[in-house]
Amino acid sequence: MNLTIHAIDTIRHRKDEYFPLFYDEWSISEQDRTFHEELLTYTNGLLGLPRFYVAEVDGKLVGCYALLLNDINSRQDLFPWFAYLYVLPEYRGKGIASNLLQHAVKTAKQLKFNALYLETNHEGLYERFGFEIIGETSDPFGEKAKVYKRLL
Repeated sequence: MNLTIHAIDTIRHRKDEYFPLFYDEWSISEQDRTFHEELLTYTNGLLGLPRFYVAEVDGKLVGCYALLLNDINSRQDLFPWFAYLYVLPEYRGKGIASNLLQHAVKTAKQLKFNALYLETNHEGLYERFGFEIIGETSDPFGEKAKVYKRLL
């Protein structure tokens, strides 16, 4: 398996391929489409964020992640956020999520951050990569999630 990770800035011409990775899995409604299109357009702003990356295997885009200033939650005092981790079902179990996560840690270090945060209610995956639960957060819809932190 030949895995490469690309910043979407470098493959804008492949938007029809990478947009569904970010949008299809995480959108709630068709109204989210405009939000996600704009989100993926404005990159490398304040402190070098947001940044969006895709994993490619043998010419096919198979996964993605993002580094964000905020993950639309109540913990606006924390950043950067590791978000949008997704791997196509048929490519799971091949270490792609692990590679994306390691890439995010390396990128956050290069940007001179001391920690990386994420919110999720999944248990077991992120702990294997050094993330620890530090609290809880709420989103604008009243949903709660655990906040994880990994020192860099």
